[in-house]
Amino acid sequence: MSRLNAKMRYKIAVRTDERVRIMNEVVTGIQVIKRYAWEKAFANLVAIVRKAEIGVVRKANYLRGVNMFFQVFTERTSLFRILLSYTLFGNTITSDKVSKES
Repeated sequence: MSRLNAKMRYKIAVRTDERVRIMNEVVTGIQVIKRYAWEKAFANLVAIVRKAEIGVVRKANYLRGVNMFFQVFTERTSLFRILLSYTLFGNTITSDKVSKES
């Protein structure tokens, strides 16, 4: 999971760098863009790059959500198994045996 997460972070960084580079070019060349009425063409270019970046960010967020699901599932399943095995070995859970400290 960590390797996949690292790959996704790398892809996001590459896409973000590309978008920032294009935006920097647009900002520095705004006078030329306005003079030749290229606003729509550059707006479409920025939209395409941003859409690609958002796609990678979305995949990374799905991966992060799956990872969090497994963490929560594992914690609760482990607690359930511990309590189940404790009671199956003939022990009883009472308030005296449960510590109130975290």
